[in-house]
Amino acid sequence: MTSPNDPQIPRVALSKSQQNIYNGVLQDSDPELYLIGRRYRFRQQELPAFLAALEATILNNPIQLCVLETPPTGAGYPDLLPRLQFGDIVRVRSESECQTDSEDEGLTRTWKFGILATPLVRYTVRTDEHGFVSGLDVHTHHIVVDGGATGLIETDLAQHLAAGSSAAFLSVTEGLTKLVAAHRREASKAEEALARFGDLVKHELTDEARHGGYGQSSGDAVGTAAKGVLRESVRISGAAYDAILALSE
Repeated sequence: MTSPNDPQIPRVALSKSQQNIYNGVLQDSDPELYLIGRRYRFRQQELPAFLAALEATILNNPIQLCVLETPPTGAGYPDLLPRLQFGDIVRVRSESECQTDSEDEGLTRTWKFGILATPLVRYTVRTDEHGFVSGLDVHTHHIVVDGGATGLIETDLAQHLAAGSSAAFLSVTEGLTKLVAAHRREASKAEEALARFGDLVKHELTDEARHGGYGQSSGDAVGTAAKGVLRESVRISGAAYDAILALSE
């Protein structure tokens, strides 16, 4: 765990998209709504080498070591701060172990009471009967790892596995500093877009309402949004798996 008052560790403000997700979390009590699960299977990998590559991957993407904390002012959106270590979010489990109490269920039980000050990522390294790595289960909260970030993490892990002990990686501070800069760029572009299109959109909506457009018949009704849940599981095996593995190599 890092020191809460370490001036070298930057506080990472939520991006606009993360703020939207956080608003959704506050409005919906379903802890599984923002759960992203991935399961990977490998040909035999040495456990120490695999864990070293995984640790390098996480350090290159240190948002995974962050938890949400209320800002010092006590108002506004929470910030992301690195309070976790590699061992806090990574577990090693044998394939033969009982998996009734799965890692994703453990996470979602925690998130049921809120997502502040709690891990938002969980890696479960699966080993076979000989102690070799056979798979990896990854469960994350969408507020810290979306689809694009998942692709980057997958690429990082593949590169570190290929490079072995020679792999280079950023420090947590360097990685978070880059993330802060990226969020600032996003906020700047969002403000620019709002300034350019905000008045135009307001004008169009006003005209639409005046001429009996969408929603005119229920002007006094409170706006609502429907929630959809998409779950998909795809199993790839045999020749198709071998073809994808050969392509990735």
